[in-house]
Amino acid sequence: MARHRATGGKIVDSNSLFLSLALKEMGLTPQRIRRVRDNPKTLKKVLTRSLRDSDVLIVTGGVSVGERDFTKKALASSGVETLFWKVAQKPGKPLFFGTTGNAMVFGLPGNPFAVIACFTLYVRPALRLLMGGEEGRSTGHALIDHECVKSDDKAHFLKGAMVTGNGTGALRVKALSGQGSHRLAAMRETNLLITIPAHKRKIHRGEKVEVHFL
Repeated sequence: MARHRATGGKIVDSNSLFLSLALKEMGLTPQRIRRVRDNPKTLKKVLTRSLRDSDVLIVTGGVSVGERDFTKKALASSGVETLFWKVAQKPGKPLFFGTTGNAMVFGLPGNPFAVIACFTLYVRPALRLLMGGEEGRSTGHALIDHECVKSDDKAHFLKGAMVTGNGTGALRVKALSGQGSHRLAAMRETNLLITIPAHKRKIHRGEKVEVHFL
């Protein structure tokens, strides 16, 4: 397998590849994929053009509060009405959703695992409804193999994998190492997201948890 490395301060674009493949898996073909510099005028121009002929626009990056996060302002200046911005979860807190005319706009964070989580939890169910089907959230419950602890009141979604060979018939799962939203190595094993609800600080070994299948 070829390895693509970022050199000279550059970042490899994995988000476009993931979203393109995820949409194709749903039977959809992305109409246009553009990479845009962190320039407000250029960003507004590209967004305005894309909104004219799109039913759904998915943007990644630039939706948080950094000094070069221009996406939210550019969407507003392009006529997009904000319906919500930020959700109490990790990863994916800066998630944006808005509308203009007949177009829906999802503004996803820039970190790759946050994109995967937000697509799985929000974008995919919405697209299924728009396609005339059911929301089809691919969720279930499983027993977790170990204790998990968090230190805030957000819902956490962890990279997880099924554990085989328990002999009981009950689905068991484990959280993988490398949970940072910028880290993708664990995605080689990840086949589900493990939920730690907002109201819980600790999940005990053997406790039943909600999982979202990728």
